[in-house]
This record gives sequence, C-alpha cells and structure tokens, in this order.
Amino acid sequence: GATYVLTEDITADGTAIEIGAANIALDLNGHSITYHNKDIPAETFTDKWMSYVHKGAVGIKNFGHSGLKLLNGVIRQGAGNNTGNSESTGFIPVYTRSVGDITIAGITVDYHSPQNTGVRIRSGKNNVEVHHNVFVDRGCKITNRHSAAVRALSFLGDRGSNYRVHHNLVKRTRQMGLLGADVLHHNEVYVDSWSVNSFALSPWKVGGKAHHNRVFGTGVNVQGFGWGESNIQIRKNLIHLEGINTGKNRGKEGWGDQDSMNGLRVTNYGKGGQKRNKLRYSDNLVVIKCRGGSQARGTEFFSDVSI
Repeated sequence: GATYVLTEDITADGTAIEIGAANIALDLNGHSITYHNKDIPAETFTDKWMSYVHKGAVGIKNFGHSGLKLLNGVIRQGAGNNTGNSESTGFIPVYTRSVGDITIAGITVDYHSPQNTGVRIRSGKNNVEVHHNVFVDRGCKITNRHSAAVRALSFLGDRGSNYRVHHNLVKRTRQMGLLGADVLHHNEVYVDSWSVNSFALSPWKVGGKAHHNRVFGTGVNVQGFGWGESNIQIRKNLIHLEGINTGKNRGKEGWGDQDSMNGLRVTNYGKGGQKRNKLRYSDNLVVIKCRGGSQARGTEFFSDVSI
C-alpha cells in the first residue's frame, strides 16, 4: 500500500529494484535506473529457464505482487552484454510474473543485449494497462526468433483479461513490437527487422482489437499486422514500409538479397491446420516503397479451406 519516490539516479551491477509486496506504486520521479552494469559469468545459468529468471539482471522485478504502478522515469541496460535465453528472459528492463492490476506509464526502457525484450509480463492476471511509454531497442542480434523472441512488449504464458496498450512509442525494435493486448490503440512503432517474421503489432488472438496505430518499418521481413484465431478487428491504422537491400548481413534466413515488406498478413501452417475465423481488416492505409530488389505485399493472405 506504499508509494516510493526515487530521489536520485541508481546504478546496479545486477538487478536494480525488486518489488516485495502488493499494491506498491514506484514513481521514478524523472530519474534513471541503470541495471546489468556488469556481465554475469555464463556458468551461472545452469538450465534453460529458471536460472535465467532467478539469477539474471533486470531493472524492475516483480514476482507475484499485484497492484503495481510503475511511473515516470528511465530504465536503462548498462554495460553488461549477457544473452537472454530463447524466450529472451534474463536481462529485461521490466519483468513481472503472476501479477495483475498493473499500470506502467511514462516509462522509457532502453536495452541492447542479444535476445532481449523491453517489458515482459509473464503469466499475467487481470487488468494490465501499458500507456505513454517509450521503447528503445539498440540491439542487432537475435539468437532465436521463435517462441517469445525479441519484442518491445511481451505477454507470455497464461493470461488474464482486460489488457490495454495505448499511446506508446516504440522508437526501434529489432524484431517485434507490441503484441497480445486485448486492445491496441494510438501506438507508434518503428521496426528495423533483423529476422524473418518481424510483426509490428498484433492484438490478442480471440476478440482482439487494434485501431488508430501507426507502423513504420524496414529490414529483412516486416509485417505491419498479423492475425488471430477469431473475431479480431484491425481498423483505421497506417502502415508505411520501406524496402531496402539488407544483403547477407542480417540473420540466417531470407530470400537471398530480397527483403519482404508486408502490410497485413494471415498465414495458415499446414493444410486445414488452424482456426482463422471472422478476422476483419478495414479502413487501413498501407504504403510500401521498395528498392534494391525488395518485395512488397499490401496484403499477404494465405489461401486455405480452413480460413
């Protein structure tokens, strides 16, 4: 039930702040937290998951304490350069697990290490609002583009209801932007794609809505908006993509020197394999310019009897 107000900048070699009780408001008061300022020995991480969760270095860590308000300041990764696991766990600016009633507002997260994510909400409970934040991804390495991959904002695992993500600025992401909220609106996302399947925005797969967002992107393989299972609505968004020739200096996959820019995409993996019903895309503007042999698709809708 307490409010904590930062009165000066903080620098930590490992984790900076851990939330230890429910209903905490943490006001950074315009100050900066620098975490992970030194490398952690690789032998510290003895398995794929839990050693990264418990022995990594994060900015703000919250395990199981609902009612968090995180406000008004900068959380910046320091000189450490450890690589997160395949889910990008270990060195995230903001990491919560099994927490509900979360508000994150007015925060800038700034991170750079290989396989990393800006904000991770793992196994979240009900009522999450992320708004008026800035995400800055300075990295250019992705060791595993699958699973939770590299995202500005990541909802992972079991989830509750009422997730709202709005009025955020993703100044740069090397792969994905803001995915998985029930409602995504008035966000602005800049994708600098370093891997296949770099999605800027996608709402929750059942009943999700995305409207009045702006997407800008370039690189290997950008998708403005992806798809879901049923009853999603993607409307009144601007998607502006610039195709370039990235050559062979980005990632391990691709189409030779041909990079692919896609505004709206629906894909089915395996004939008749997945549910794709009542997906509505309306009143969106897609602008794509290509050079250097890059490829443009305003819509990339996979044709299959199951869709």
